[in-house]
Amino acid sequence: MLIPAPTRTRSGGTFRCRIYCPKVRSLAAFAPQTGGLRSNWDFPVTLMVCFALRQKVYWMGKSGLYPPLAGRLMCWLGGIPVNGERTGSLVQGTVEAFQRNQRLTVIVSPKGTRGKVTHWKTGFYHIAHDASVPIALGYLDFRKKLAGIGPLFATTGDIDADMPLIQAFYVGIAGRKS
Repeated sequence: MLIPAPTRTRSGGTFRCRIYCPKVRSLAAFAPQTGGLRSNWDFPVTLMVCFALRQKVYWMGKSGLYPPLAGRLMCWLGGIPVNGERTGSLVQGTVEAFQRNQRLTVIVSPKGTRGKVTHWKTGFYHIAHDASVPIALGYLDFRKKLAGIGPLFATTGDIDADMPLIQAFYVGIAGRKS
């Protein structure tokens, strides 16, 4: 179910940034994420959008991205090192982080990878539902040079009914290589 909210727009650089939701505790699902080598741009552009919108966000990255010196910078930018080897630990660990922090916003990619995929992973949905936080529908439209955080989506627990509604928001939004 989409939750209506006020709109705020900022311009700067190449992208116009728009936010449809207030600063609330949420799981920000950014899509579409483009596949292939150029998808590496999705992450820094997403972080810049969040900084431009003055959103304090956190994101998850493989623990290998956190060597001693660069790891401090990654954590300062909101990085949370995770071990992707253990099944289910990422979902449960993120739910526990939401339970400990009343002001947390975590960025995820519904596809779960930078590679080309045919369907979205469902971990982001389970995190939001189990933590009782809305999904903030984030987007990067490279064709229109428009990025932002769209409406909030409150999960119902019926993933088969909710997922098509979430994906419908992204119809017509073009990734970098679309």
